[in-house]
Amino acid sequence: MRRWVRHLPLPLAVLGMVLFGVAQYLKWPTWIGLSAFVLAAVMLVVGLLMELEAFALLQRRGARFGFSVAVAALFVLAIVVSANVIAYRHARRWDLTELQMFSLSDQTRKVLSQLKEPVRIIGFFTADNRVNERRFDDLMEEYRAVSPHITVEKYDPTLYPTLAQQFQITAAQMIVVALKDRFEKTQDVTEAGITSALIRLLYPEKPVVCYLTGHGELPLSAFQQAGAVSGFRRVAERENYEFKEIPFFDESREKECRVVLIVGPKYEPPTKETDALSLFLQKGGRVWVNIEADAHPRWVEWLQGLGVRVYQDVVIDPVQAMVGSDPSVAQMNTRPGSPLSVQRSTPGFIAYGQTLQALSDVAGSREADVALTTTQYSWADRNRNLNFDEGTDEKGPLTVGALVRFTKPSEKATEAAGGKEEKKEETGLKVEGRLVVVGDADWLTDNLIGVAGNAVIALNTLAWLAQREVLISEKKPGALRIQLDRLLRQNAVFRSLTVILMPGLMIALGVATWVRRRKL
Repeated sequence: MRRWVRHLPLPLAVLGMVLFGVAQYLKWPTWIGLSAFVLAAVMLVVGLLMELEAFALLQRRGARFGFSVAVAALFVLAIVVSANVIAYRHARRWDLTELQMFSLSDQTRKVLSQLKEPVRIIGFFTADNRVNERRFDDLMEEYRAVSPHITVEKYDPTLYPTLAQQFQITAAQMIVVALKDRFEKTQDVTEAGITSALIRLLYPEKPVVCYLTGHGELPLSAFQQAGAVSGFRRVAERENYEFKEIPFFDESREKECRVVLIVGPKYEPPTKETDALSLFLQKGGRVWVNIEADAHPRWVEWLQGLGVRVYQDVVIDPVQAMVGSDPSVAQMNTRPGSPLSVQRSTPGFIAYGQTLQALSDVAGSREADVALTTTQYSWADRNRNLNFDEGTDEKGPLTVGALVRFTKPSEKATEAAGGKEEKKEETGLKVEGRLVVVGDADWLTDNLIGVAGNAVIALNTLAWLAQREVLISEKKPGALRIQLDRLLRQNAVFRSLTVILMPGLMIALGVATWVRRRKL
């Protein structure tokens, strides 16, 4: 009996360390993990002291074996503790999933890379919000791994009422992003919510997007309508854009409008208005046109004069027909290397779109480029008969989005050069107007803005027009489908393997080895 009692502390120390690891993994209350760690440490010390009694009998095989086991356990414990300390101080995570499900988005990394001063991210959670609190902890590990300027704090607003009043906390769950004496709040415990608050904090200026409404355009303020653009408005306002509806554009609007957005115009525009928009572009203004096939020909003529030819055809994508979808809903992709896509293409979808052609003016100050293209399997139905006619219709990839830059020397540059055009390159002062044309308007509606990367492409377009390139991001490739029941079963199996089966197997192997060596 005394033999078993003498060798019992070391297995209890191992059991305590396993319990400590399980408590840390499952995020049990702190006292459970701390008690298990103290038990393991005490049992290890007791076991070592009891083995020291056998030092006088080191010539016996059992004593030598017990001493070697104690030393090995001590070394293993030291290695485990050292590894945990290093991992805590230098946290690194590798996302090996195909869709990069557990990685921060490209936009978040860009925004974090711009930080030059300490930013506090403060989470306020009551006791009944533990699930979201754990989600917040996981996100903050990723944020701190990208930027050393991020500091994280957590408080219970019921226990710290003064602090909650200082940050105007009015809910049981809220996140505050603070920089010096300014702060932004969000109740959304997601990467999108926290990054949006960070963007509003770092870029307090609100670029005004003037939404044209006087020509039968799609409604902006309507909610959950088939042809409404309210969904895009909401996601853009989260990145600190301000929308203003205007029925007509003239020179008086130039100062207040950073971007003029035109979505699905139908009626003929007055010549005075198109001239004002052209002059706005020449002066460095920004215009974004999303045109449908039923638009008045006057819009098509105006765009061609600005460097974008609009073909009144229909883009057909037979791949969509193969998967049971409408072939008039075609996949589009941002062109890698264009201002809307830095490294890889972002996929999106258009419905009843039409093709474009970018027309550059080499001799003048207009430079046109391709921004959005369809896949190689698509084709342009120029005859609108839903059949591919050789020699008339055009095979993909097709251009469905184009951008145009209008450059000219500024007034300061002209004065510095003494009126000599050949010296304008030396001053480097230029005015750049920007125009984006997309051969479809439905892709911005509430029906399609959440499909694939439509929202990402739209926000990137708005960021390029508003000259906020740091906000341009890229959508992760692939499509994610989650089956909840299957996910729960997989989670249960994974947890059983890692928390119960594998540690239990290791303990059983250790006990079997110990019993076998004792019999030798």
